[in-house]
Amino acid sequence: MTGTPTTVSPGLAPTAVSWGYPHLEIFALTNNDTYSVYRKYRDTNATSEKDFTPGGTDMELVGGGIDSASAPGVAVSRHVLDADTNRTELHINGKGSPYRKFHDAGQIWDNPGPNIWDLLPDIYVVGAPAVAQYALATNVVKAFFLHTGDNGLAAYYFQWHPEDDWSNEIQVPGPDLQPLTPSVVAWNGNDTRLDIFAVARANSHLLHASWDSETAKWTDYEDLHGFVTVPPVAVSRSSGVIDVFVRGGDAGLWHLSYDDKNTTWSDWTRISGDTKIQGQPDAVSSTSDSIDVFAWGEDGSMLHKSYDSSSKTWTPENGFEVLIDGILSGPPKSVSDGPGNVHVFAYNNKNELLWKTLRNSVESSDAITLADVPMV
Repeated sequence: MTGTPTTVSPGLAPTAVSWGYPHLEIFALTNNDTYSVYRKYRDTNATSEKDFTPGGTDMELVGGGIDSASAPGVAVSRHVLDADTNRTELHINGKGSPYRKFHDAGQIWDNPGPNIWDLLPDIYVVGAPAVAQYALATNVVKAFFLHTGDNGLAAYYFQWHPEDDWSNEIQVPGPDLQPLTPSVVAWNGNDTRLDIFAVARANSHLLHASWDSETAKWTDYEDLHGFVTVPPVAVSRSSGVIDVFVRGGDAGLWHLSYDDKNTTWSDWTRISGDTKIQGQPDAVSSTSDSIDVFAWGEDGSMLHKSYDSSSKTWTPENGFEVLIDGILSGPPKSVSDGPGNVHVFAYNNKNELLWKTLRNSVESSDAITLADVPMV
């Protein structure tokens, strides 16, 4: 990997989650003086693709007090609380403290007031949070933040199980980290294995550690090298397989993969051709043999490419296809609500929330304006 390891802003981006079609929730974070998060959702009883609440281009105010300047993102997870109840969990950095709120299938927040949040054990946290995304039936929540440890900045997490309240902070031991949000993967879909990816402060290399339920311990971080300039993005399309995407020091999109069958990491590969990107890339796996990757081009375009593991090919082979020309003000974020279904969201330069859908990695809709985001 070439270039210089100079950290850049990941960019302000929306976040989305789904319990499975037709349910879909999109959270928009503002950068005005209210530092608020807003929501638009399609409920489980939606009667059409565009049956969103609130109607029109409005959004629901969820809450304020988020440090979007230094933590330009929120983290959302979903799980089945019991046989009849789905739950969405929203985690934020509330100007240095870890907060959450949740709602169940009735879509009513536990703390409905816009500035009322549940405070997790109060430690000073840095940057945006991350959550481990499990299979829907796994009734566990683990929320990760950065916090100062013995050797400098370190990854910590809080965990929740049905039989327990939220834990105190638990450290992932390791060296001093860059203030870049880690990426966490549960490749079995349950709480038997977790993999975390972070960035070393000393040299901007990608670091990896794993946890398994048999030992209930984290491994030491291994150094995967590279020059990582934004928070990494990791996905698992099947058990034992991980793909990691980063913006390198040359502003290219770089890819690294792991397969437990041969227990080795691939070499770093630049998959963006001659195209440069800005901000944090995103990736989603909607089937066991596919990955869709999205990026924010230097010209403001929404870029996309896909991987088919059965043929071991990228489409396009070099560079990207352009889904939206030159009007984005931040990086795209994606979510799947079923096999082969991918939804991608981004802000444009008019403070609008854009929505585009893909089916089996092929565009299936034009971009539409889903909402006006109150940025000012």
